[in-house]
Amino acid sequence: MEIGSEFHLRLESLKEADFSIYHLLKDYNALYLDSGRSALRLILNNINRGEVLVPEYICDSVINCFTGFEIKCYRLKPDLEIDMEDLCNKISPSTKIVFLMHYFGALQREEVCLQLQELRNQKGFMIIEDTTHSIFSSPITVGDYCICSLRKWFAIPDGGVLYSTHSLQRWKNLNLNRNRSIEKAYGMILKTLYLDGELKSNSIFRKIFESTENKLNCKKEVLKISSLSEYLLQCYDLSTMISKRKENYHQLLNGIWVSGFSPIQTLQKTDCPFTLPIRLNNRDQFRKYLINHKIFCAVHWPLEKNILNKMKRAKQLSLEIISFPIDQRYHTDEIDYLIKVINQYERRRMDAGNHSP
Repeated sequence: MEIGSEFHLRLESLKEADFSIYHLLKDYNALYLDSGRSALRLILNNINRGEVLVPEYICDSVINCFTGFEIKCYRLKPDLEIDMEDLCNKISPSTKIVFLMHYFGALQREEVCLQLQELRNQKGFMIIEDTTHSIFSSPITVGDYCICSLRKWFAIPDGGVLYSTHSLQRWKNLNLNRNRSIEKAYGMILKTLYLDGELKSNSIFRKIFESTENKLNCKKEVLKISSLSEYLLQCYDLSTMISKRKENYHQLLNGIWVSGFSPIQTLQKTDCPFTLPIRLNNRDQFRKYLINHKIFCAVHWPLEKNILNKMKRAKQLSLEIISFPIDQRYHTDEIDYLIKVINQYERRRMDAGNHSP
């Protein structure tokens, strides 16, 4: 049994879904691109440079998109809610953009969003809303433009979306090239063979995943989504996915609660969980233990040498957060195994502490 890491792809199970991402976003103007960062770059390429306010805890790849902007970070509370007092103090006449992020499926509180909306109306800045973790909790709260990395949710080789209630015609008129690099799909298919016991080694598809991620990190060109991913998105039913994620989240939460593990945030009933994140002082040691049991958990996010690395809370979160996978790939047996391994670790740690001199 292997849990986590990249998605695998089963071509034989594909069929058109009753409620896909295209149905969810049908009332918005949408442009499907090869990644979430391409969606962000497309907006930024058409904006005069100035000051941008970003949360102190965010993916390094987002920061790298703001080349030429003056970046300032606003604080977050321990549960990752925006510290509105700090944000208000940092908004200036030079502020062009406030970048809004929702974390792990939990939406920023309605009061926070309404206050941010009022500030936007008063000051005239743009709100870019990153819904990568929250699109299935709510497609939009107050963003002028929303961006989402769809490849984080589905078995697709590439994919992101820019959407808004505003017109996107100026960007649609650019006649962007389509992404034709779908090597990651080969890795996803090989991973399926590995999970089915038809491929002995996982080294081949792991190299493919690593190579395609490195290429994405180096790429600057904005491209449309590949034809393959555009088709695959028609085949993933959102109702089934959301239901399974909620079911897995609560099963895992109830199972590890007895060992003292609790999530960073409290989800509302309408929220669709992205992962189940917790904080641990000995995160890296725990992560190695999970890897030894073939459980691969994401770290959100390793920080590079940029402005975020100077932020105390961001650095602490980067060193302590680990995200348990609860996505639609998994069923009761896999989540039970995850619970068993997590609780065994905590029992061993407690036993070691009780026997120390």
